[in-house]
Amino acid sequence: MEWAAQPEVAQPTTLLRMSESSLRNQLVGTVREVLSDKVVSEVIIDTAAGTISAVITTRSVQALNLQPGDKIHALIKATNVSVERI
Repeated sequence: MEWAAQPEVAQPTTLLRMSESSLRNQLVGTVREVLSDKVVSEVIIDTAAGTISAVITTRSVQALNLQPGDKIHALIKATNVSVERI
């Protein structure tokens, strides 16, 4: 299986590994910060679309060896979006 070449400038809607995942919302990003606790961690990610955060298990952070500066793919699956007037 061939992987698509990663673009020099990440585009927020670029699908990089379409055949390997059912998730279609994928963003190329760079890990800005990892805030870990015993069970869960928050990973702050800078993308071309803006800064996002992901809450994943600390075990996953360790398995992926995530560090600030790492290039990653943020795979997004949203079942709903809520809106609130401010």
